[in-house]
Amino acid sequence: LYNLTNPEDVDRADKEFWNWGQHACVEVPNPTAGIVEFIIFDNGNWHSRDEARALLPVNNGSRMVQYRVDLNQMTVTKVLEYGKDEVGNRGYSSFVGNAFQVSGENCVINFGGAIFDENRRPLSAGTGTDIVDPLDGNLAQGRVILHEFNPSTKSPVFEMTFTSGRYK
Repeated sequence: LYNLTNPEDVDRADKEFWNWGQHACVEVPNPTAGIVEFIIFDNGNWHSRDEARALLPVNNGSRMVQYRVDLNQMTVTKVLEYGKDEVGNRGYSSFVGNAFQVSGENCVINFGGAIFDENRRPLSAGTGTDIVDPLDGNLAQGRVILHEFNPSTKSPVFEMTFTSGRYK
């Protein structure tokens, strides 16, 4: 899918495929010999090793990703992704989050480190994990977004959003 000798393909792979600051790595059982699957919460910080190609928080998103590693073929496949398109930049969580499968088929994703300013723009936690957006406001408020969803349809089964209630 990506020619990693081509800078444009490297940038595309950085934005679409690879993870950028991960939490909550959970193995997904797979009985096939030589196949390893796991789910991670991908914070999504930067999405590039090149600052000129890095994403500002307002253009960024966090997600749950399920990868399959085939040790026999030496390939990595993205099996499932949820959050980047479904929740968008509201769920950008630069420093913490969680994702896992629950009983049955459903998955849960917790955008636990989402922060926004007085203009409702997503912010980085200020941990040096992102470039600074000159349009950032002066105040910040925390937000937690929790989704349970069906991975086959990507349909939410349950959604809840909490905020810290006031700007600081």
